[in-house]
Amino acid sequence: MAEHAEQKPGRDRQLTAVLALITTATACAMFVLATPRAIVPVELPPLVLDADRVEKAIAADAALAERAPGGLDVDELHARYLEEGVAERGGVEEMGDVKARQYGTRALAARVFARVGPAGVNALRASGVADFLRALRGETQDEHEIAGALGDFPQLLKDYGLIDAEGHTLAPELSLRAMAKARWNLIHGLPVGEGLSPIEVQAFEGYIALHAATAPSGRRAEAASAFHKAGGKRSAQAHATWLFHGGRVKEAVSMMESAHALRPALSTRNYLIGMTAPAL
Repeated sequence: MAEHAEQKPGRDRQLTAVLALITTATACAMFVLATPRAIVPVELPPLVLDADRVEKAIAADAALAERAPGGLDVDELHARYLEEGVAERGGVEEMGDVKARQYGTRALAARVFARVGPAGVNALRASGVADFLRALRGETQDEHEIAGALGDFPQLLKDYGLIDAEGHTLAPELSLRAMAKARWNLIHGLPVGEGLSPIEVQAFEGYIALHAATAPSGRRAEAASAFHKAGGKRSAQAHATWLFHGGRVKEAVSMMESAHALRPALSTRNYLIGMTAPAL
């Protein structure tokens, strides 16, 4: 016991020395991080979506899909929609001229939409998204339905990094849903963003702006602007970054100043220094 008691002060001194080294190292690291530095903005923030708004958007779509209107004209429009998807895969050579086929689909869509009204259009869109997700997840057995619902869209999703080569989802579900809505709109002759809520625009454009590394830089810059207009989290920083790399330095600086004012951080402070440094 005496021997044990004699060793304790030595161990205490060793422990004190180790803690002192750790404290010193931490203080040095904090000093380095806190020191203003000129850094060119290259890193983008991650996409963060409000969980409550995402849940409500998905639930709203599920309710809408249950109320999708029917009718012979709706059945014909759905059949044309599937034909468009099959044609995208190059499997319907006998379908004739692409423009003529698309014109016929959009003309029919206009008549159907006029009959069912805006609420009916929203419900049909939600139903189409549900069909797409079932096909993408392997929950549909009919090969024609699968080919028609998906078309060559999965390849675009892979190119943009929403799913991997094996088809595993990498993006938030709402990002997939929003992009599927955009595709549905295009096929039916509607504007790409028709019927998308602000949180869906954030999920759609935000993912492209922040995570679609293989997408063209011009498209990502456009997405960053749309993401910011939709009120995305840390979207001012993302938009400023893309503006800067697009050569629009004054606008970029102004936007980064806004980002720093909204969310003061060492990173945005250093980005501002880097963006305004004479060498740049």
